[in-house]
Amino acid sequence: NLQQFVQGGPNTNLAGVLVTAQPGGATATTNASGSYTINGLIPGTTYTLTPTLAGKVFDPTSRVVNSTANVTGVNFIAYNSPNGIPRNIFVVNTHATPGNAVTVPIRMTSQGTEKTMAFSLDYPLGVLFTPVVACGASVAGCAIASTNINPGKLGVTITAAGAGVAAGLREIATVTFQTNIGFAPPNAALDFSDTPTARSVRDAENNTLQATYTNGFVVFVDGVESDVAGRNSGNGDVLATDVTQIRRFVANLDQTNPAFNEFQRADAAPFATRGDGLLLPGDVIQARRYAARLDALTAAAGPAGPPLPDLGRAPAPVEERMANTTREFRVTTERADPGRSIGLGVEYSPKGDEAAVSFTIEYNAARLTNPKITLGDGMPEGTVLTVNDTDAAMGRIGVLIDSTTTLGSSSKIKRLISVTFDVTANAAGGESRVRLTGSLAPKGVSDALGNTLEARYTDGAVLISGPQETGTEVAGRVTTADGRGIRGAKVTIIDATGRARTVTTGTFGYYRFDDLAAGETYTLGITSNRYAFTSKTITTDSTLAAVDFIALQ
Repeated sequence: NLQQFVQGGPNTNLAGVLVTAQPGGATATTNASGSYTINGLIPGTTYTLTPTLAGKVFDPTSRVVNSTANVTGVNFIAYNSPNGIPRNIFVVNTHATPGNAVTVPIRMTSQGTEKTMAFSLDYPLGVLFTPVVACGASVAGCAIASTNINPGKLGVTITAAGAGVAAGLREIATVTFQTNIGFAPPNAALDFSDTPTARSVRDAENNTLQATYTNGFVVFVDGVESDVAGRNSGNGDVLATDVTQIRRFVANLDQTNPAFNEFQRADAAPFATRGDGLLLPGDVIQARRYAARLDALTAAAGPAGPPLPDLGRAPAPVEERMANTTREFRVTTERADPGRSIGLGVEYSPKGDEAAVSFTIEYNAARLTNPKITLGDGMPEGTVLTVNDTDAAMGRIGVLIDSTTTLGSSSKIKRLISVTFDVTANAAGGESRVRLTGSLAPKGVSDALGNTLEARYTDGAVLISGPQETGTEVAGRVTTADGRGIRGAKVTIIDATGRARTVTTGTFGYYRFDDLAAGETYTLGITSNRYAFTSKTITTDSTLAAVDFIALQ
């Protein structure tokens, strides 16, 4: 049987695949059920069966069978080539202190059929040396064969015990390097190669399986906390320019470079732990404290990046937890006519300890256009507004507000920012929701010491006059095969008339479209610089439809 791989499943039967048996060249073509039968083979002969179809690669690439009797179950999975292979072996970027040993995990997005994995790693001499290979956490008891005859080139073969590697995100090996004391470059590249050991993945029957390989780095810890201006290594001090750069990171105007310890330096709050693995408003406040010398400059430390996903199958998206607090940021609701402008506000009742806040304003750009954001009246002197409007045409704006003091001290409702929109002349009547999300700039609140505070976020709306249309929503998450949210992927939804809307995924890969017509058919597609995806066609209903995408490689 031949099936087409479908990320998230189930796989579908694939017709039109030519299967060839060698020797002899007998063939068969799969039918609508994906089935094939090759007749007339010589009993007792060993044959290699190889499937072919334009635009496809197959897993395994071929199978060896002996025709002593009728043989069934000689199955293959087809992937879209060249970017459709879900099995990926990759280096986990790992931080190291010069002079200390560093252990680098090698992980694989397993499909559950792998028995033996082989590859070579090229590493820079003079920076890393004396590699030692061990079984990864997911393949305890494996057999390891390694060769390092030529320093700088490490060959590795891992044979899993028992039936092989279980499906899901798995750690198949670790490589521990010694590092040089003293000066080191920002990073040491670890690149997959075929010398001295050629790359291959094989199943328990020694059939060759399809795989891709992703290089990585050992990133050396250097510099001081919050020193990020003068990218990508900083300049050894924390100044106003560093505060500005961290604002840009939090607002998602810029992204940290994984080949340097830039994230580690930017993620400086809370002070006690030198960061929490997230870039939030507290990191801006902590940078301001370093720049003002309220806190003494500190050597870079703390998390190297967001937490790695757990080993195992990719987790399902987690519903956002409702904060257990009365601190609330809310969008006002206003009425407007088509073709007119409307002003909304983001308001809150201060508790007196809020020094910075960030969020994303999401809206239907087909109804609301030309957004303008200004600080609300009464915001204290020294308050800075950072706006990321790069996705404004797609219905999303990132907002960050930070202050040298607190944003308010009384319990009286205050307007944090004012937002004006133009309502399109042909906008359908009814409610057009305006949401506070974390899809571009993250949701976050900080006190004056950089500590994160809990808060609730409440949506508002523009109530447009005129004939109403019942709307629905489509939302979901875009992830890698190992469960990591993909930030910056373009999600496009196209209706039956060809009209398209596009949004960009946020920090954790989430996206949302609202004000869609109920009962209509839409096509959703993903565009990413690195990953490939399969488009999906959906029919909306009156409830929120969760449509998730997982990268093909």
